[in-house]
Amino acid sequence: MPLLLIAALLVPFAWIMRKILPDRQPWLTKPFHRLVCWACGITVKSHGRRARGTVLYLANHISWADIPTLGCLIRARFVAKSEMSDDPFLDFFCDLQRTIYVERGDRRSAVRQAGEITAALRSGDSLILFPEGTTSDLRRPLPFKSSLLVGLAESGLRDVRIQPVSIAYTRVRSMPVFRGRFPQVAWLGHFGIADSVRQFLRLRAVRVDVTFHESLDPEAFEDRKHLTRAVADEIARGYRQAMRDYVRPA
Repeated sequence: MPLLLIAALLVPFAWIMRKILPDRQPWLTKPFHRLVCWACGITVKSHGRRARGTVLYLANHISWADIPTLGCLIRARFVAKSEMSDDPFLDFFCDLQRTIYVERGDRRSAVRQAGEITAALRSGDSLILFPEGTTSDLRRPLPFKSSLLVGLAESGLRDVRIQPVSIAYTRVRSMPVFRGRFPQVAWLGHFGIADSVRQFLRLRAVRVDVTFHESLDPEAFEDRKHLTRAVADEIARGYRQAMRDYVRPA
């Protein structure tokens, strides 16, 4: 019921603004995601300082709940795999967010898709990208894919920063997340989106710790592989620290 009320109140306004200003990131997305978190029992704790200006946020990916979690903190466009557009319901909401779709498994399109990301950044749009390409199972972040960062370090994107972001689901009902909770929190491959949402909502109260690390200058790296490795190491370190430091009774 709360989600239906949120949709009834905010979605029509967001749709109208999307039509009127198609090239602008709608300001309603942050309050929308904030209300989604409230309706789903998600408490977001933010650590660190978000970078200013145009930013490419690179984060580990655990659950569908990463979207409202980051969306309530950051006004930015998401980069998502093209399969999301196959569902008309998801595609509608992704369009309101001005999501950029990419073919994760298509190496031939990697340069073109990376060019779309670079063009969006050059136009002043901040982006949120999950370099793992899929969701992990809470044990540790998966290896990062660097294909969507092709040319980023060499593209001359002045005043654009890259900020690593660690997402950690640390508590359920004020108790530390243990291994038995992993399938309920994480969006595992054998679950559809509807099943994963139902499993998550049964938890009723989930704490997410989001750590914004020191931002990086993409031009300071020799190539995308060095850049990807530096980001992956920082996010993994932040994830381990969050699970160690914040998984305690409130």
